[in-house]
Amino acid sequence: YFDFYWRTKTPANLTVRLEYRQEKLHALVQGRELYYPSAKGNIKSEFAIIGDDYFDDGAVIAWRCLLIENGKIVAMKRSYLWE
Repeated sequence: YFDFYWRTKTPANLTVRLEYRQEKLHALVQGRELYYPSAKGNIKSEFAIIGDDYFDDGAVIAWRCLLIENGKIVAMKRSYLWE
């Protein structure tokens, strides 16, 4: 499970994108997105890599989370193993 907390002071159409690598897939980068139209205030974004995704492809070994507005990355947080 991956939970990211973030905030915005002004309303904006934002996308939170989690990109990650799993141990059995090595360099293959996968991604999941959540879209927030007119986001404002404190927000929690939740991602779950569980079930068949976890059992078939292994644990997440590296990740980065992007906050995107109008196609531009405005914030990023990443694990120390992300290249």
